[in-house]
Amino acid sequence: IPLMARDAFPEFVSMSSTASTATLALRGANAAQLTTHTAPPPRPRPSKPADLVCSLHESAVNNLASCYLAGRRLTDHQVGQLVSELTGSVPEGLRRTEDQETWTIAFQRKRPFEVKLDADRLTMTIRADDFLVGDTSYPGAVIGAVYQLDPKQKGLVGTRPKRLNVKLLSARDKAGKPLGARQQVFRSMVRRRFGRLFPEQLNWLDFDLPDPWPENQSL
Repeated sequence: IPLMARDAFPEFVSMSSTASTATLALRGANAAQLTTHTAPPPRPRPSKPADLVCSLHESAVNNLASCYLAGRRLTDHQVGQLVSELTGSVPEGLRRTEDQETWTIAFQRKRPFEVKLDADRLTMTIRADDFLVGDTSYPGAVIGAVYQLDPKQKGLVGTRPKRLNVKLLSARDKAGKPLGARQQVFRSMVRRRFGRLFPEQLNWLDFDLPDPWPENQSL
């Protein structure tokens, strides 16, 4: 993990093994962050033999996101690079075409990106103080995607409403007054842009690992 996120480097908790498996437990939090105090659910049983099975608590995602994003101003390309360093690929919603304007996001210092997972619902929220689209400045916003999960599936499979939840952090919006025309246009722009990052259909069943495993990867 790059130096900028060193405070969120996973802490070794425990390791055990049998004749056929090895289990490693890590904690992702710095001195000011909380993790879970409850035991994890039973290890999932994949539908087909798997080389790697991972169980991840939402606090690990939220803590790491805070260390990477809190109070930073990043372009969509830079966010894509950060995600690629952690996962090995850039999500479809963060890939830009040559004719697409650059989006720059000033993430809030508190909970810049947050994941909340319930039994049948997954909520992902982005909090930004302001945006730049090309050279044009726009107000901040809270952007939320709520997925209704299918409990019959062994992975994360769900559907969100067609429109993302977008609350602009302008004075008129905070006062509960109608948005002006420019703000309404920008809210539509946000829904279109982040709708690519949070697609209507979520389907996280299997993850393909590279074979052979790439050398010199940062961990």
